[in-house]
Amino acid sequence: MPHPDPKVEADTLPWHISEGYQYDSQITEFLGSKEAAINLIERVKSWSTSQRLAVIYKARAYWRQQPVDLDASDEIDDE
Repeated sequence: MPHPDPKVEADTLPWHISEGYQYDSQITEFLGSKEAAINLIERVKSWSTSQRLAVIYKARAYWRQQPVDLDASDEIDDE
């Protein structure tokens, strides 16, 4: 859940990654081993606020993409 204060959101990014790894199977699968997750979290902790906000921005943009509508071809008028 996004926080209204970007600084707080950036500061809690490592925590969110850790929680995601523990409770979201998609994140667990993506990050792989526990060691890989810990290494990523430690790297994120070393990033500046600007770097963290850039990653948050890109992640939001990615997840907001609309899914591809595979049935769209049904709507094409064949006249």
